[in-house]
Parts: sequence; structure tokens; C-alpha cells
Amino acid sequence: LNGFLVVTGFGINWLSTLKRYELECRIQSLKSELNRTERQLESLFGPLRAITHATGMGYTSWVEEHRGAGSSQQLEDWIRRRPRSKKAQRYRQLMSCTLQPLNRRAMELVLSHTHLIDGDFPECLYSLYAHVIEMDSLLERWKHRDRAILFPPTLYPVDVNTWASEEFRRLREKQQRLTLELEGKVFAQEVPLGVWLA
Repeated sequence: LNGFLVVTGFGINWLSTLKRYELECRIQSLKSELNRTERQLESLFGPLRAITHATGMGYTSWVEEHRGAGSSQQLEDWIRRRPRSKKAQRYRQLMSCTLQPLNRRAMELVLSHTHLIDGDFPECLYSLYAHVIEMDSLLERWKHRDRAILFPPTLYPVDVNTWASEEFRRLREKQQRLTLELEGKVFAQEVPLGVWLA
């Protein structure tokens, strides 16, 4: 009888040790995944979402103020035909003082944190790079009073705004799910051995 109790006790102890080891491994995995998700939100997608939202709202507000009864495309066409008009001047001010600095910051954010992007590199980011570089070239021309061209060959890719918002939302949901799962695993580890062996 004593031998049976010793063997049984050893078996229970071995099972409990194995279970605790499995839990600890899972907790470490969850912590690692949660840390990466939080870095993605803090270093890339949080700021990027804020910037793209600000540029989108800023441009929309400007268009609403200046387009009158026409569409945004009609406003752009009107400015192209009248590059020295008051509206064209205000457009250049919007781009040089507000939108381009923000777009450049968005590009720098992505370039500095490409390792935090999950999956394939989005095509819209290549368009963003092209737009920013071309716009910088236009700003230099404007400084020298060359205002014949007002819009770059590569227009701003609005897909960047959609992608940044969707990734931010996905990562926030993932962060919440991982936090809840991690709290559950820690709680399970703290439960007395007899409870989760029963």
C-alpha cells in the first residue's frame, strides 16, 4: 500500500510539473506575441493611423472649402488651368505647410519600422514613397517660382489610409484577445494543483 501511494504521489507530482511547464511555455509565447503587438501599435500603426487620418481630413476640409458647387476633380482641373490663381496659391500652402510634412513623416515611419509589418509589403506604400519623392521635387520647383506643374505624376494613394486603419483595428483586437488569454493562463497556473488535475 505504501509503495502504491509513493508511486501515485510521484505520478501526480510529475503530471503537475509537466502541466505547469506547458503553461509557462504558453505564457511566455503569449507575452512575446503581446509585446510585438504592442510595439506595432505604439511605434508604427498608432502614429501612422493618426497621420493618415489627419491628412485625409485636412485635404477633404480644404476641398469642401474651395470646390464650390463642383467636384474635387473639377477643383483640381480648375487649379491645373490656373496655376497662379488664389486657389492654386492656397493649395500650394496646404501641400508645403501641412500635407507634405505629414506624408513625409508617414513615409519615414514605415521605412523605420518595416519589420513590424505583418504579411506582404502593401503595394500602396510604394505609391506613397513615389508620391512623397515627387512632391518634394515639386516643392523645390515652387520655391524657384516654377509653378507650371502643381500635381505629381503619382497621386496620393488613399489605400494607405484604409490599410493603416484596418491594421490598427486588427492589432487592437489582437492585443485585447492576447491580454484576456494571458490573464486566463496566469490564473490557471495559480489554481491549486488538485483543481486542474481533477
